[in-house]
Amino acid sequence: MVTPTARRETLGILTGQGLSQRSACRVAGVSRRIVSYEVMQPVKDGAAPARLIEASSRHLERHEIQKLRDEKQALYEALEELK
Repeated sequence: MVTPTARRETLGILTGQGLSQRSACRVAGVSRRIVSYEVMQPVKDGAAPARLIEASSRHLERHEIQKLRDEKQALYEALEELK
């Protein structure tokens, strides 16, 4: 998967070689909108990935805790069977 940043760089190279913006977009196979798109809320959009990573790490911790509880329960059950 090619990132939008890489696509913009490709378009910059193609237009730098003399192609029009329209032709460069056609050659690269991208929409002309990608050239003029600007992030409207860079601060808010920049924080979203950090929040997602934090949320996924909390989920992982909860998953690990549950896994440890399950293993502990299995050990107790195994000990009970040995008695």
